[in-house]
Amino acid sequence: MQRLPYKNIEVMDCPAAGSEIIKYMREQRHDFMNHVQVIWGYLQLDKPKNALEYIVELNKKFTVFSQVFLIENPVLSLFLYKCIRRAYDLDISIDFDLEALNLENFLAHEYSKKLIIMEDLFGELINRITKDNGDKNIYIDVYNDEETLFIAFSNNCYDDWELPEELYKHDGTALDNLLENAYKLGIKASCRFDEEIAAVRIGLLPEKL
Repeated sequence: MQRLPYKNIEVMDCPAAGSEIIKYMREQRHDFMNHVQVIWGYLQLDKPKNALEYIVELNKKFTVFSQVFLIENPVLSLFLYKCIRRAYDLDISIDFDLEALNLENFLAHEYSKKLIIMEDLFGELINRITKDNGDKNIYIDVYNDEETLFIAFSNNCYDDWELPEELYKHDGTALDNLLENAYKLGIKASCRFDEEIAAVRIGLLPEKL
């Protein structure tokens, strides 16, 4: 059984989580050097306005990442970081809203299996959004509803869209199996993909540490 002692944030005690952190630290270093080179290139070409615009956009991304790593749950932080980074690599903008509280008791057990399912669900959303020729945006909302923690991803910023509460069949594709596997792991997963919206909602129940 995989378990992380969140209260002490001793993530390195878990080899899987530790290796993920090292991987992302390397990626961050690589990204930082690339950003410096881009800014330096604009300045060498006497394009300070371009450099400033690049820095402004970079600051927006860093602000989102800062919010993600303020979450007192390292597994959830790493999951969101990975999703957001994947979106940025595809030139998809992110709007992040964190309203949830008391996140320590989530993803404490079998988190590796759960993260695979959650990342695949996010991948389904990415696939839909990248096929759209319009503006590419993902709105991420992390919130509590009673004892359930919900992570909602959508290309629609309005609050009036709805997702099914229960598992339902789509068209017999791999998405059906993905949703079924999510429920087997105790994940309340639902999604909606149509002409109006592409959205995925992941619901997690608290677990004993």
